[in-house]
Amino acid sequence: MNAISQQVMDRMHQICRTPYSQCAHLIASWNSRLSSHVNGSMAQNRATGPCQQHRLIFLGAGLFLTALAVSAFLEPRLRVLHALQSLIYVAVVVLARRNSPWGFGIGAIMAAAWSCLNLFVTHLMQAGMALLLSFIRTGHMDQPVTLMVAIGGIGHFLLLIGCVIDFLELRPGIRQWGQFFAGGLLAIAYLALAVILTTGHGV
Repeated sequence: MNAISQQVMDRMHQICRTPYSQCAHLIASWNSRLSSHVNGSMAQNRATGPCQQHRLIFLGAGLFLTALAVSAFLEPRLRVLHALQSLIYVAVVVLARRNSPWGFGIGAIMAAAWSCLNLFVTHLMQAGMALLLSFIRTGHMDQPVTLMVAIGGIGHFLLLIGCVIDFLELRPGIRQWGQFFAGGLLAIAYLALAVILTTGHGV
């Protein structure tokens, strides 16, 4: 036991006798290596990040675009409206890849507004989910256009979560919050104008 204690004391004395310049050089070397590792990791994340970072946005927008396309195919009177409506989600994907608050605002606010409309006003979301569950159980599809509302609802749910999470990761300031809400309001105004011009109803 005394021998071990003596070895520990000798080691401590050796460390204490190490010149300050050598210690400083060693610390600087460690800091340099750590900085290189962190910078390399950040560069790798920037190179591979967008597709992984925004996957909920891409998946949600893809599901809703699919719902628009299928319902437009089945219901010809919806084709012009849905073609115009689809441009909103193309814009969300393009802007999200650029980490734009405008894109996150468009996606989040459009998803929230559409979901509220179809949940609490038209109640098409409930009808679509009932049809979706029935289709899963029986394999029989009734009212496929209404069923697409459920698919669109799932897409909007994913889109809303993805846009909010990715926007908050920007640590937004007042300007970014302004762009977020402005983007959403502009998208709603655009969709309202499209509905008026086409006198149709979107899913």
